[in-house]
Amino acid sequence: MSRSRKSKFPLAELVKSLAPITWTGRFMLAGVVVWFVNWVFVEGETLFGSRGLKTVVDVASALAFIPLAYFFIRGARWVAGVTSTSRTRSAMRSATRKFSNTVAVVARVR
Repeated sequence: MSRSRKSKFPLAELVKSLAPITWTGRFMLAGVVVWFVNWVFVEGETLFGSRGLKTVVDVASALAFIPLAYFFIRGARWVAGVTSTSRTRSAMRSATRKFSNTVAVVARVR
């Protein structure tokens, strides 16, 4: 049995499948990398012995909060939208039941 697809290195395929496809996802991945470098390689006030590089990485770390905040805001809006929609639906069902019961009572009285 022949394979139609050439066998590729599995780790490369895994990295490609996990890589983000949106711009905000790519920015967030870059932010995670910057935070990791800042966390692991900082020695006091320097990064790899340079204060200037430490300053640049600190600014990049601060900028990495922008896509993170975007994801949090978008997620909160989505959750609020789902919650308000479910509340609206239950309120509509309740109002419909009350209206149906009222119509049934009025029909019996006549």
